[in-house]
Amino acid sequence: MARALEAPWARGRRRRAGRGTGTESGLSQVVAGNIRLEAARVGVTQAELARFLGMSRSAVSLRFTGKVDWRVGEVGQVAWYLNLPATDLFVRPRGARRDLSW
Repeated sequence: MARALEAPWARGRRRRAGRGTGTESGLSQVVAGNIRLEAARVGVTQAELARFLGMSRSAVSLRFTGKVDWRVGEVGQVAWYLNLPATDLFVRPRGARRDLSW
């Protein structure tokens, strides 16, 4: 039986394809936190974002809470909808000292 190829840095790690680990406190949590903050700032609900992105509200909720990672294309669409540069969503806000996850 042939073994599946895996990247050297990923040996020993298990991750479901297409899903975030939900435990990361790095970039994916920063993006999720920034989208939550900016959506709240302009008064956009999860339901409105879901309708715009063509997904269910529960799918947006999973992304808001960091249980599923935002895809780069989705981040770009959200940035456009919120009228801000997509790069702003990838940077930890100034003065943020604590984790942005819920």
